[in-house]
Amino acid sequence: MRIGLVAVLIVATGLLLAPIAGGGRPVRGVPVARRSAPPPPPVASRFGISSDYLAAAATPAGRQFASDVLGPHGRVRFFIPYDARGFYNGTQCAESPAYTAGATAWNALVAQLTRARADGLMPQIVFTTGTGLGGTPTVPDPADATQAADYSCGVDAALQALWAARQTTGMPVDVEAWNEPDMTIGFSSNVTGHGGCAAPATAAPSCSGSWRAAMLWYLAQTDANALRKAIAGFPPVTVAALTLGAPDKLQYLDAGHTTLSSPQGSVYPGYYQSLYEIVHCAKGFGGCQAPGTNPTNMPSDWAVHDYTDPTAQGTADLYQFVTALAQLNDRYAGGAAASVWITEAGVHLDSGNRQDANHPQGVTCHTPLGTSNTFGCLVDGNPAAQARGAQVWRALAAVAAPTSHGAVRVTQLFWYQFALAARTCTQSSPCQLANGVVYTSGQSLPFLHSWDSALVDSAGRPRASFCALTGQAAAACAGQSDAYADAYWVDWWKPMPQRCPAHFGAWVAYRADSGVPDGQECYYSPAVAPPSVVAQPVTP
Repeated sequence: MRIGLVAVLIVATGLLLAPIAGGGRPVRGVPVARRSAPPPPPVASRFGISSDYLAAAATPAGRQFASDVLGPHGRVRFFIPYDARGFYNGTQCAESPAYTAGATAWNALVAQLTRARADGLMPQIVFTTGTGLGGTPTVPDPADATQAADYSCGVDAALQALWAARQTTGMPVDVEAWNEPDMTIGFSSNVTGHGGCAAPATAAPSCSGSWRAAMLWYLAQTDANALRKAIAGFPPVTVAALTLGAPDKLQYLDAGHTTLSSPQGSVYPGYYQSLYEIVHCAKGFGGCQAPGTNPTNMPSDWAVHDYTDPTAQGTADLYQFVTALAQLNDRYAGGAAASVWITEAGVHLDSGNRQDANHPQGVTCHTPLGTSNTFGCLVDGNPAAQARGAQVWRALAAVAAPTSHGAVRVTQLFWYQFALAARTCTQSSPCQLANGVVYTSGQSLPFLHSWDSALVDSAGRPRASFCALTGQAAAACAGQSDAYADAYWVDWWKPMPQRCPAHFGAWVAYRADSGVPDGQECYYSPAVAPPSVVAQPVTP
């Protein structure tokens, strides 16, 4: 069922709210008991970590990290499928199929938040790809009124439920609307069938990929504003815009108009310009459907991820990003100040990047694993470089750019991936590798990864980057400095090979079809196989 966008947004905003008790005013002449003001919430640290930290929080390394990096009330970031709690059932907001079918995602989040609260950590959440249960789209297209309502209802229900459970879970007041839209099919392109509109952007501005991502911020902040207005005591919730996958992707931010002298507007407007048009009620951009709760100003908080700078040993990428944002605020937002949340960053040992603002001519480095001249080979197996990268991570907190009435400054800085997981192979949970070997006798093998920016290796030993962050002597961090696994990435439109391609000096460990349209991987382990394992090396 499809209905008008105006009606959907009105339905989606706050429909699940119960009547507010205690309305009205005190009766004149009747004494009113004075209540003491509740204590102010604790002030969160500037520094944060990904949610995998919870599993290691009680370990010596976890406690050291909390003391020397996170500080009191350190932050921890959690992913949540946007439909984990609610969706639009065609008539109104309701409990989502993902929730009624067992609430797996929701219960997992509640358990994590409960643990974080017990550890004294301040939670924040980022909405991401839906579960797809019950036909709810994995990536909602806000150009479709019903899908816009799916997302809005999901945000509304999640925030209400978190507020109701706040004594157990705490109440996240820092939220991101969507994780890495520039890497999400539909938000990064106009491909029909992958979240794209049938009409081109020239006929309907709302069809550009960046418009969709901008609209999600607008919907999420509208929901948070409506709940604040309707529920007594509900806190102000700040929704950060953007959550860009890398700071050097300025084309996505503003369609390439990075200076004040650039022409205004574009056939395919960037995220910033799209959001400006939405907020200011431009025809065809879908804004201003719920007066009184819609945001009326550009966001005060913007999120970005930055692995390129720490891995490349510089801060030029982030500096370009904050400078571009400052220029855009001067041009479109009266020179307003803004905060930048770096919600993922770290030294990425298997980075495939080859060029950025720190190294505009590329890099020269060589590795036996076939990843020559990538940023990954600058740091993979190089403890000293990993330590320098951790120091650069610290330096990101000081990057800023002036606006005419303030500055764009980093106010949150997260490290992504605390520890690499290990897998124990047992009779009931065997490890079957692509070379035919099956492990069942309690071996503990590094869990296979296509991503490695961990501070602690899978055996629990801190790496060089950990010591650089905590101020310990390098000798205390003898964790494995090599990336555990590299992955051969197969794009979603290509068939998975029957046999994984040869990989320099490595042995094939695993072959996985992800089952989603983003991609699939062949995984490889380092050249040295685990002890007592008969491996089948592959050659170029």
